[in-house]
Amino acid sequence: MNNIVQGGFIDVPESVEGVVHESSEQTGLRNIAGSVALARGEIDTASPAYFFVNVTDNPGLDHGQLRNPDGQGFAVFGHVVEGMDIILAIHTTPASEQAEDAYMAGQMLADPVRFTASLRE
Repeated sequence: MNNIVQGGFIDVPESVEGVVHESSEQTGLRNIAGSVALARGEIDTASPAYFFVNVTDNPGLDHGQLRNPDGQGFAVFGHVVEGMDIILAIHTTPASEQAEDAYMAGQMLADPVRFTASLRE
């Protein structure tokens, strides 16, 4: 099991294209505690609107591991510099055993945390 807090933005325009995948092999950036990475399905389908924060070191999410069948891992693009205590508090919030997708049962927060963010220019 990976220890992450996954998040995303509501009302993402359909015009947002997938991001070109940059693996940990290319960048040297690893899925370590506090790193922020892009959630994805297939290669080059990650959206800047869906991400996760690694709560602990998660080497199984790096290039060469099989969390994704393609072995390309998840692209790290940032690191939490302030507020990791909030991420840890979210991580310990009770999860719901109910989910539309059986795979997600026990992984979704019973009471989702909403936050707002803005991009700096």
